[in-house]
Amino acid sequence: MKQRQEKKPAVLPEQNNRRKDWEKADVIDRGIEMEIDRGHFAAARFLEEHDIRPDIIERVLRQRLDRRSRTWDMM
Repeated sequence: MKQRQEKKPAVLPEQNNRRKDWEKADVIDRGIEMEIDRGHFAAARFLEEHDIRPDIIERVLRQRLDRRSRTWDMM
């Protein structure tokens, strides 16, 4: 006997974002910008003070460093 499947509501593209917490996303963006002006450790400390998890801090700051090193390698 087949079970009736419920239709899932359509998800609009603007609702299907990976970032659910826009406040923290803003803090992370400010931390990344801070790294440019004040350096890696100041940015990491800023993000830590705003309760960003250590694994996220490492990932976002490392990604920026990795992108920057690729840029320098290309020159």
